[in-house]
Amino acid sequence: MSSPTKPQYQHYVPRFILRYFGTDVQPYRVFQSDGHSGYLSVVEPSSAIRKRSQPQRINIYYVKERKLVLASELGKRQYKESINRNYGIMDMYVDRNHPDPNHIEKKFSELESSAAKVVQLVVNAGRETVSRSKHLLTVNMERRQLNILRKFLFTMTYRNSHRASQFCEDNFDPPTQRDINIHVLQNMTNKQAKGREVWLQNIQEFLDTPVWEIPYNRKIFVHDRFEYGTELRKRRLIFWQISDHQNEFIMCDTGFGFFDGFAMPMSISAGMPAHMLGFLKPHMDPSNLDPSSRLSSAGDGGVFIWLRVFPVSPHLVLVLVNGSLANNDQPALEYFQRFGPPSRFHDFPFPKVMPTEYRGLSRKAQDALKRGDLNTLCGVPNMLEQRRQRIENGEIFPPTYIDGKVMESREDDVFHFPIAQLTTKQVQLVNGLFLENAKDSLTFRSPESLYRSIRAYEKEPLWCNGRDYKELKRSLRTILQEKRA
Repeated sequence: MSSPTKPQYQHYVPRFILRYFGTDVQPYRVFQSDGHSGYLSVVEPSSAIRKRSQPQRINIYYVKERKLVLASELGKRQYKESINRNYGIMDMYVDRNHPDPNHIEKKFSELESSAAKVVQLVVNAGRETVSRSKHLLTVNMERRQLNILRKFLFTMTYRNSHRASQFCEDNFDPPTQRDINIHVLQNMTNKQAKGREVWLQNIQEFLDTPVWEIPYNRKIFVHDRFEYGTELRKRRLIFWQISDHQNEFIMCDTGFGFFDGFAMPMSISAGMPAHMLGFLKPHMDPSNLDPSSRLSSAGDGGVFIWLRVFPVSPHLVLVLVNGSLANNDQPALEYFQRFGPPSRFHDFPFPKVMPTEYRGLSRKAQDALKRGDLNTLCGVPNMLEQRRQRIENGEIFPPTYIDGKVMESREDDVFHFPIAQLTTKQVQLVNGLFLENAKDSLTFRSPESLYRSIRAYEKEPLWCNGRDYKELKRSLRTILQEKRA
């Protein structure tokens, strides 16, 4: 066991994302609920927490405390509401059982550094979309950049505060706890490991393993491997952009990767479209699975996800969309809608990626691509038989091959992703997802846009939690009136 280290505040939302939401356009003020009148009153920050330097700050609303903090343009006072001190947990990734307790934090830093460059590429393309044209523009991306982005997005959902607390507190339902116990015995050195050790090993393996090998890495808990395989091979990446600067996206503590979906049984196949049944059939009968690959036993429940939303700036969100929704696959949509409602975002734009530029293809594969001969293009003999065997061995999402290589490993290939623009109503519906589900905090850049989004949320019948933002709305209205005065 390693020696103690100095406590560290470790982010589950990286600072490079928070900086896009950073602002210093408003005088620095703190609004605190008095608990009686229902209004937020002004509180002066304590002088004890002033600092010499002023890191970039964010506008933030603490949901439980009903406290709104606006960033400062003056640079003299500092409250705790800075980018450096929000959206994180003390010693979140510290691994006391490793020679370097901070090895996971260091690996996250490497991934974030690479992901920041890819996100900047997309954000810049999005800014160009708004400034130059109302038509679709594209962002060009090599597959290695796409792999970085996909791994980054998945780890963002995996290291959020809710997932961390679930593992750290061993807060699992009985079937999942059973599978955790099996995983510890079969795939961990410490046979007495608790949930947090499982979580840390999962993170380490996610970070160390190439994206195309993660679904087969048995050091990763089987449920999480399955979740990753689903996102990698069954969800399409979409970019949504604001259409004008009157609208902005917000974010919240649970909002990076929050999903639109519903609860459904995991072990049903009656009525499933034929083109989907082959993938799931082996998992309907638990006798077909060894304990380390079992997803759930008969009768267990799960969550069906239409899409996940990742706000990366006030102007741009990345979305991972279920293939049936993105492709408007009517048989699949009708099947899934037997168990839950359609997506709230079913009428949003889901533009298809333009044809991939395959680089370094053999002459045989090039000729096959021109003819549209996909069997020859894959470059693997008896591919259909191999897929059947892999499915029978418990693999729900077998890889696709291009010219004899797993598709995701062809890192020089180039994609051209369209950037779709959303209407005001659509932007507000995306924001409604965060307003509906924020647990601890909301972050925004424009008080005007947030105010309009709250009003739209209150009127939208698609939301069922009915969160109370009356006090926040009053304070925002006061701010806007002062601005107009």
